[in-house]
Amino acid sequence: MHAAKQKFIKEGIAQYRATRFDAAGRAAVEDLKDRMLDLASRCVNKAHVELFGSLVTGFCKPGCDADFSLTHRSFSPWLQGIDSVAEQDVKRLTRVSREAGRMGMEKVRFINARIPVVQFQDPVSGIHCDISIGNPGGVENSKILAEIHNILPDFYGAYVHLIKEWAKRREMIDPDKLMFNSFTITTMALMVLQELGLLPVFRPSGEFGELTLEDVQSTLATFELPPIYEGIEQDDERLGEAVYYCALRFAEYYSKFDFANGTVSLMCPRRHRSLYASIVKTHLSLFEARMRQGWMTYYSGASQEEAAHVSGSRDNFPEAALKAAMQNEMVQRTTDCPFVVEDFVNYVNCGRRVPNSRVAHSQKEFKRLYDLLRDESKVSLEELLEPSNTVPFVNVPGHADDRVRQFATAH
Repeated sequence: MHAAKQKFIKEGIAQYRATRFDAAGRAAVEDLKDRMLDLASRCVNKAHVELFGSLVTGFCKPGCDADFSLTHRSFSPWLQGIDSVAEQDVKRLTRVSREAGRMGMEKVRFINARIPVVQFQDPVSGIHCDISIGNPGGVENSKILAEIHNILPDFYGAYVHLIKEWAKRREMIDPDKLMFNSFTITTMALMVLQELGLLPVFRPSGEFGELTLEDVQSTLATFELPPIYEGIEQDDERLGEAVYYCALRFAEYYSKFDFANGTVSLMCPRRHRSLYASIVKTHLSLFEARMRQGWMTYYSGASQEEAAHVSGSRDNFPEAALKAAMQNEMVQRTTDCPFVVEDFVNYVNCGRRVPNSRVAHSQKEFKRLYDLLRDESKVSLEELLEPSNTVPFVNVPGHADDRVRQFATAH
């Protein structure tokens, strides 16, 4: 083995192990979950709070954000798009923001965007928190990723850690610059494992064509890695070799991938976009029928005062509003954008925010990664993770945003 590659592997595994959550970190997250439930219970009736994102999946490190899905007694995922429901949720999140400040949370702000969110930093753990109303898709996606991670936590964890660290340093993960998010890059990394036979392809069986947790669990129950991977997590040199090999294949795969026609999907690797569009059409048809049922139930039980807030009544179903809500669902599943990377439960194109102007940067970075990794005599972790700082922000940092409301912290 070349000395440069050996040094790369040693440094990469050491970095990964130094950034794993220890018992104290896990305890801090559990404590944070309890306090978030306490906070939410002061603001909404029968609050239920679920953590999702990388802190659930295991593909995380200390310092990552905590995403929380808040639901309440009258919450229904099928009422999205009803103005009166949205108005009530804004009021709930405003109360959450105010209470977070009273409880001593720092940098509290409420962003009233398409998906309203409360953001703050917990002074006890130092963790940045995002709270939104009802994100069952995010919760289920996280559970699925957690099942995958747990097959071989160190192997999958070290591999995804290296890819994500590269992606963050090279502005491949940076939603504020209209680049990918962490979930997208993680999914892309895992699909390469499927192509290598190191992860199975998952077949969805859900009511709306979605992948279920049970689908994943049953598939993984019979999945066996090649014998060469037996005991790999007890040998850092072998582990590092495997991570290096997979990272090289990742770089090679996406530097040659036909993004114009293919999609990234753990349910069907390299699914053609026309097939993705057909599946999405079926999914949305079933989705709309279920949403219509939810809306009809809501309007049949709504009071006259509630009905006055919407363009319709018990006897006049707001068809235009429902169509507008479904249009909002459709724009999250586009097939004509540069990158299509599917989530597992909603067929949402989680790479959809990457515009044409970012294609050149993405292609350049995939090629750079491949060129660095394939030269084992010169490869350097320091060079691979060298920050790029070339992609502009969409909004100037610190620029006033009328959607954002700040809340004071009690001392």
